[in-house]
Amino acid sequence: SRRSVRCAGVDLTAMDAVVVKKLGPADDPRTAGRIAILEELELVGVRVFSPAAAITRAVDRVRMTLTLAAAGIRVPSTVITGSLDDAESAVEELGAAVLKPVFTSKGRGMLLLDRRGPVRLRLRGARRPGEPFYLQRFVATGGKDLGIAVVGDQAIGAYARVASGSWLTTTSAGGSYEAHPLDWGLADIATRAARAFGLDYTVVDVALTASGPVVYEVSAFGGFRGLWEA
Repeated sequence: SRRSVRCAGVDLTAMDAVVVKKLGPADDPRTAGRIAILEELELVGVRVFSPAAAITRAVDRVRMTLTLAAAGIRVPSTVITGSLDDAESAVEELGAAVLKPVFTSKGRGMLLLDRRGPVRLRLRGARRPGEPFYLQRFVATGGKDLGIAVVGDQAIGAYARVASGSWLTTTSAGGSYEAHPLDWGLADIATRAARAFGLDYTVVDVALTASGPVVYEVSAFGGFRGLWEA
């Protein structure tokens, strides 16, 4: 019998292509099943933007970071461990670190830690069940980082996220968007980062440091609002 995928009464297998804007929260247990449905669409010949395999590589923060490192993209020093002891030692070694959920967006669930205070207690309290500790060195950026939008193999624009009263620059934490020039160096970093995943559209998050740019992440579902408003 003919295989079909339907949404709101529409047969998606009859489409020439499907553009994926979101699949819901990345930590939603239904996400894996939704990616499998995109794979089913690809099997019957529907072009999916971005491909299911590219989304799979980018939606998991651990896999995303390892993919960036394997592609030679500079990322902040990162420790990924299942051990509470090792996580505590990592904070001591890094000096200041951000504990990041493996599945998250817009900075939700992130925790800034340093050598002061009850590090072990805070690590234990913030850890999500079933996830490793993902700790990344805190990068001092003066309260500003960049989003660089990439379509295919071309960087099309950049914008800055500017913090307001928080170390987080996200709009959910009170941050705002500003225009930012896109030079050749930033465009090259962003396109190389995006190419490692094969995403058709993405936003690459970049921090400018005294020793050069570093990439925080590549979004499985790049947003439009920052570039539009900036």
